[in-house]
Amino acid sequence: MVYAQDIFFIIASIFLGLATILLFVVFFYWIKILKDLAKLSSDFKEVGKTFKEKMEWISGVLAGIITFIEKITEVYLKKKEKVSKKSKKS
Repeated sequence: MVYAQDIFFIIASIFLGLATILLFVVFFYWIKILKDLAKLSSDFKEVGKTFKEKMEWISGVLAGIITFIEKITEVYLKKKEKVSKKSKKS
């Protein structure tokens, strides 16, 4: 004779087995997603380093241009002072 309790245990074991399989599938994809995210974050780090290098290069160029403008301004001011001193002397 088949009891209701036996049917319950059979159905429960089937669902438990399916739940275990589903859990393994979910963990497998979760690990795969985490690996992809780790790879993506390393790509972002690489992009960040490249961007940082380019920004350092651009800031170096800008610093060079500003230094060049400062030198030109100094030379111009010195010439202007010489001209103003000559005009005051005459």
